[in-house]
Amino acid sequence: MEQTKLTGIELITKERQAQLKRWNKQHDALYTNEQLALFAMYYASPENIDYGPICLSPGVFFPKDFSYRWAKRDAKDRITQLATAGALIAAEIDRLQALSGK
Repeated sequence: MEQTKLTGIELITKERQAQLKRWNKQHDALYTNEQLALFAMYYASPENIDYGPICLSPGVFFPKDFSYRWAKRDAKDRITQLATAGALIAAEIDRLQALSGK
C-alpha cells in the first residue's frame, strides 16, 4: 500500500512496528528520563527551530547512547517525520504503562 493512502494512525502504527523490529520494549525501558518523548519532539518540531548545541548533545535532548546517524530528520519527508514522532510517543506511553503495571 502506498504511504499516501495510509491514514495518520496507520503510518504511526507501521513506524512503531518497524521500530520494534530494530529495538524491543526492554530497550525502550532504558530511557528513563523522557528521552523517547524528547526524541519525538525533535521529529515533530519544524526543521527551522534551532535547539542549540546543548540541547542536541547526547544525554540532554537525546538518549546518552544516541547516534546522530539515527536522527535523519532532514532525509525524511514531513509525513514520515511526524509518523516517527507519533511512534516514539507510543513507545514512551508503553514504557510508562509498563512501569505503572497498566
